[in-house]
Amino acid sequence: MKNHKSKTYHFILIFLAITNLYGQKNTSYEKIDDESIFLEGLKFYQLEDYKKAIDHFTILTKKDKQNAAINFKLAQSYLALGKETEAEEFAEKAFKGDLANNHYKSFLLSFYKKKGKLNKAIELLEKNKRDFMRIEEHRKLAELYLKNKNFNKALNTYGEIEEKYGVSEDISKGKIKIYQQLNQKEKAIEEWVKLIENQLGNVNVSIEYIHYLLEEKDSIKAEKEFQKLEKKDPENEKIAILKTKIYPIDDSDTSKKIALKELIESDDIKFLEKESIIRGLLEKKDSITALELASVLAKKYHEQESAQLVYADLLKATKHYIEAGKAYFQALKINGNNYKAWEELIEIDLKTINFNLMQEHASSAIDLFPNSAKLHYYLGVAYSNNEKDFLAKKSFEHALKLSSNESLNKEIKKQLEKIDK
Repeated sequence: MKNHKSKTYHFILIFLAITNLYGQKNTSYEKIDDESIFLEGLKFYQLEDYKKAIDHFTILTKKDKQNAAINFKLAQSYLALGKETEAEEFAEKAFKGDLANNHYKSFLLSFYKKKGKLNKAIELLEKNKRDFMRIEEHRKLAELYLKNKNFNKALNTYGEIEEKYGVSEDISKGKIKIYQQLNQKEKAIEEWVKLIENQLGNVNVSIEYIHYLLEEKDSIKAEKEFQKLEKKDPENEKIAILKTKIYPIDDSDTSKKIALKELIESDDIKFLEKESIIRGLLEKKDSITALELASVLAKKYHEQESAQLVYADLLKATKHYIEAGKAYFQALKINGNNYKAWEELIEIDLKTINFNLMQEHASSAIDLFPNSAKLHYYLGVAYSNNEKDFLAKKSFEHALKLSSNESLNKEIKKQLEKIDK
C-alpha cells in the first residue's frame, strides 16, 4: 500500500512538472486534449507498458516535433524497450530543445558513456561549456579526456576547475595520475607539494606522497618528507607504520621490534595496515622480523583466513616449507573454497616431495574445482610418483582436455610420454 502511494505521488509530481512545461510551449492547440493524451502516456510509462506510452507520446510529436519534454519521455520509453538507436535520437532532440536542462544532458551523457561513444560525450560537454557549467560536468569532461588519452585537454580542464573552485584533493590526484602516465615525475612532485600545502594538517595526504616517492625509488626525498611529518605528529600510529617502510630494522634493535609487535597486537590498527607492515618488511629484505610479526598476526587472528595466509606466504618466502604447508592448510580449514590456497598447498607438497599428501590434497581440491586442468595435472604427478601409472595417465588425459594453457599442455604431454615409455 505504501509503495502504491509513493508510486502515485511520484507519478503526479512528474505529470505536474512536465505538463506545466508542455502547456507553456503549446498554447496553439487544445490544451485539455493534449494534456489528457500526455497523462495517458505517463500512466502507461509508470505501468511499464512502454509500447502504449510511445503510441501516446508519438501522437503529440506529430503536433510539436521540438517539444523537449515529450522527446525525453520517448527516449526513456525506447530505452526501456532496449531500442537504443531510437532512444539516442529522441534524447538528442530533447536536449537540443532545452539546452539548459541538466537532467536531459545527464541522461544523454550517461547514454553515450554506456555505449562507449566517448567522442560524442566529449562533444556534448565541449559544445555546451558555459560559465555556469557545474563542477561535476568539468570533472566528467576531464575523465572523458583521460579515457580518450587526451592528456593535455584533461590537464587544461583540471586547471579550469582549480581556477574556479580552488585546489582540491581529487583534482590534484587526477593531475598527478596524468603526470605519472606522461612520465613527468617533477611535475607530479610539484602537484603533491601544492596539495600538501593546501591540505594543511592532513596527515593522510603526506603519507600518500611518501608512498609515491618510495614507489618512484626516491628514498632520499621520502626520508626527508618522513622526518618533517614525524616532527609534526610523533605519536601518530600511521606514521609509525610508515617508519617501517623508510628504515630497515637491525636485528639488534629490539625496541623497534617491540614497538612493531605492539602495533600488530593493537586493536586500533586495521588488519590491512598490519599486513602492509609485514609485507613491507619482507620487501626490505627484513624477513626475520616480518616472519616474527606474521606469527603474531596469525595467533591474534587465529580464526581469520587472511591472517593465516599472510603467515603461510611469509613461511614459504623464507623457505620454511613444511610449516608453510601447515599454515595454508589452516587457512583452508577456515575457508575451503580458496583455489589459490589449494594450489599453494599442493606446490608445497611437491617441493617437500610428499606425494601421498599431494595426492590427498589434489583429490580434495578437485572435488571443489572439478574443471581445473592444473589440479588434475597435480593429481597425475602425485599418482605417477606413487607408481600408479594407470590413474596418472587418466588424470593427465583429463587435464589435457580441460587445459587451454600451452605451457601446461607441453608439461602434460611430457608426463604422458614418460608413462608410455
